[in-house]
Amino acid sequence: MTREEATALYESGKEATVSFLVAQSERVARLEAQLEKLLPCLPDKLRRTCRGCIEKRLKIDRQEDEVKSLRRKLNYRDERSKEGYFGSSTPSSKKPVKANTGKKNKKKSGAKPGHKGHGRKGFTPQEADRVIPVPVADEACACGGILHSRGSKTRSVLDLPLIRPEKVLYSFERRQCLSCDALLSGRATGVLPGRLYGNGLVSQAAVMHYVHGIPMGTIEEMLGLPRCSLIDTFHGLAKLFRPILPLLMEEFRNAPVKHADETPWRTEGQSGYAWIFRSDTVSLFLFRHTRSATVPLEVLGKEKLPGVLCIDRYVGYSRVPCKVQYCYEHLKRDLQDIVKEFPDEAEVKRFADDVIAMLRDAMKLRGRKISDKCFYERAAKLKEKIKAAMEVDANHEAIRTYQEIFRENKAKMYHWADDRRVPAHNNTAESELRPIVIARKISFGSQSPKGRLTREILASVLNTLRQRGSDPAVAFKAALDRLAIQPNSDRYELLFGEMLPLDQRELANEQPKTTSHPPNSDEQPPVVQPPTKSTGPRKNSFMHHVAAAVVLVLSLVTAFAFHAGSVQAIDARATLRVAVEMKPAHTPSRIPHSSHGPTDAHKARDGPGHSRPVQPDGYRTGQTTADSTRD
Repeated sequence: MTREEATALYESGKEATVSFLVAQSERVARLEAQLEKLLPCLPDKLRRTCRGCIEKRLKIDRQEDEVKSLRRKLNYRDERSKEGYFGSSTPSSKKPVKANTGKKNKKKSGAKPGHKGHGRKGFTPQEADRVIPVPVADEACACGGILHSRGSKTRSVLDLPLIRPEKVLYSFERRQCLSCDALLSGRATGVLPGRLYGNGLVSQAAVMHYVHGIPMGTIEEMLGLPRCSLIDTFHGLAKLFRPILPLLMEEFRNAPVKHADETPWRTEGQSGYAWIFRSDTVSLFLFRHTRSATVPLEVLGKEKLPGVLCIDRYVGYSRVPCKVQYCYEHLKRDLQDIVKEFPDEAEVKRFADDVIAMLRDAMKLRGRKISDKCFYERAAKLKEKIKAAMEVDANHEAIRTYQEIFRENKAKMYHWADDRRVPAHNNTAESELRPIVIARKISFGSQSPKGRLTREILASVLNTLRQRGSDPAVAFKAALDRLAIQPNSDRYELLFGEMLPLDQRELANEQPKTTSHPPNSDEQPPVVQPPTKSTGPRKNSFMHHVAAAVVLVLSLVTAFAFHAGSVQAIDARATLRVAVEMKPAHTPSRIPHSSHGPTDAHKARDGPGHSRPVQPDGYRTGQTTADSTRD
């Protein structure tokens, strides 16, 4: 009691002071009685110790506990300074101090003795893309002797041509119908309408950037193309394939095993996140400004779904409508952090050694070459061992806190033991995010929301193609080639409809109707003919042949008169107009004409000041059919 408290008690009156002194006296008596009971239990040395020594001993014990607490905090700070802000989960690039790799536990390189090698094998001349004969340069031996042939030997070499854009000039043949005035031109199969870059170049550049993570500046330097043109081309591709994302989401929802993860991604200097949703057949990338639970619900919806979702215990996935499997690798790191925080606690070290070994066995069991029966037997035993370790009574508070994670989330811990397809880790999603993380370190994110959306679409499409076992550049080019011929085709079927890549000949054969093109001729490739009205079967009438013959003769006369500068061309034009009016309207003409625009007959018919619109790349004028309105 302080002096102020004693003064206040004295001034409160006689009765209050007497009551307080009596209560304190009774308390002292109780403490002395307890001390008399405890003294027989103490050793002889402590029994002879005075009261002051006991108080000193208690003070020493308190100070030792305080020293232990301060040591734990110091060890925690030291580990944080070495490993970074996120502890054992800190990426290697963020660690301020990196230890050198030890050599004592380094595994010996090479396969075991007797192991069958998997090196590169040679190939026969039939398997080679080209065979280059290499003759002997010397006509005679250095000693002056005569050389005679001893056959040849082969050496299999893999080579790669230099990546350089090829300059291709498309010459579109154009033809005009004398019956309906439709103007037709050829359709390029290797480039989309209105584009300046071929499908092969565009596909390769997109895969380099959105799959392999090559920066745009490096692609610009390699291909010698302006960056702005490539970016505009990628934006156009994203617009074409944007309807595919909802279909990929639907396929991801029905997958038996799903993975999800996220990483920071900035757009226009604003913080955001890149999300990956991956299954065995889908790699779906989403770029959003938030890390909230709305993003997983956007992909998975609210209806109950089949399958299991593997995650890293982030609370944003707590409302997903499917089963959840927690990642054992993250749980192992959490336990390792506890060991680093309490390095002097034997109980913590013993518990961590046992549990970490079991978690490692659970993550490796799925990949072992054993039968399913053997797998499920081992998985059941390992599951029971982990459960038993989490039910052991522990004295240390950190161990009890760790055990609560398994006790409170039993429904999210052991799906790997019930279904071999479900892994006990989430390494699949983390590996899929690695190129995005590298791109973020190089480019610092997206420069605009449009660029972020383009990356979202093309990264999802191209990585899904790679996920399904095909070369993304080849498959993407094949889809673009088909799209150049059939602009209204289903984008999903083009990319993922199990269609084989087509060469130029197969693409040309997909055109609806072609003119006769005899083999071994020097004429231009066949072009699409305009559709004709359904007028029933043709009648071989005499007037039909007469009209065709008159038009043919007069067109030749008119062309000759025009080129010769004849003044009499006007009369021929008038005669030609009369002959055309006599020709039946339902009978198309088979007269050959020039591929460089309207014929002289049409010029004469329409007048010198009349001009007809011309559209390139296979689009025709004056038609309302589906083929003529493709965009």
